[in-house]
Amino acid sequence: MTRPGVCPPNPLDGDNRPPAGLVPLYVGLVCLHLALVYRMSSHLDELVIAALFWLVLYRRIRGLGAVQDSLAERGNSRSDRWSQLLAGVIVACLLTHSFSFYWFDSSFTNLMPGLAVLAIGLLGAGRRLRLFYLELLFSSSFLIPKTLLTVWLNQGSGLLLQKLTAQAAAFVLYYIGLPVALQGIQIQLPQGQVHVELGCTAYPAVMALVQIWFLLMLLMPMGGGPTLKVGGITLIVTYLITVARVAYLAFIVDQPQLFEFWHGDPGQEIISTLLIMILGLTYYFTFLRQTEGCDQSEDPLIEGAGHYETL
Repeated sequence: MTRPGVCPPNPLDGDNRPPAGLVPLYVGLVCLHLALVYRMSSHLDELVIAALFWLVLYRRIRGLGAVQDSLAERGNSRSDRWSQLLAGVIVACLLTHSFSFYWFDSSFTNLMPGLAVLAIGLLGAGRRLRLFYLELLFSSSFLIPKTLLTVWLNQGSGLLLQKLTAQAAAFVLYYIGLPVALQGIQIQLPQGQVHVELGCTAYPAVMALVQIWFLLMLLMPMGGGPTLKVGGITLIVTYLITVARVAYLAFIVDQPQLFEFWHGDPGQEIISTLLIMILGLTYYFTFLRQTEGCDQSEDPLIEGAGHYETL
């Protein structure tokens, strides 16, 4: 049971006046990074994650005008000159490398968010860079190679995920009356058989949805209970949709063109779009429900309102 409390002011929002000098830099870095992500990847989830990351960062810098005024009043402008110098070096490196960017240099795209947070944080907050610790922490997740997680799962619980997905898909096919046989992670039907690989399980979608869920939690904070509830519902729905997709692929295995469509990138993009919409809408409407009756005078999507106490 939850009861609404008074929405506390976000200490980072201040007077909601972003420093004028940061706005052009922010806009430029956003356009540059999104263009690079769009160029390097054809997956919608990566573009959504990048866009949400920059929205969270914008929400964070909105109150930096007050922070800069506080630093000026305390006479810390001299110490901030070193921060500005370091930020200028970082921005120069980002721009220089962007103009000499090659298609195989995907690591730069993953490194850019963290460097951008450092540059904006140093320019806007000086030595108070700790204000951006959540953004820095999340930006480090871009540096984790996806292949590393795949190797770890292959050596650990990956086979269990494959078996669970294959068993659930085989049960769906059996329940609708099809003569199905299951051998390990192979689903056999009269028209053919499919081998459930690790990429066919829910884990690739879950990894992207967890990142999106975390960013939504920063963008629209609410109580821990509702947030975890949305995450749990999304995980269950993701698993069910993944199982349905595997069952459908087994059913159309004798139709090469249709199978390749749903097994390849087009089908994956449709599933990813559906899952992202489910997560986004579920979180948004849960957020609206939790913020009903909350005493707030500004837009909760920007102000970070919606503080609740759980009984």
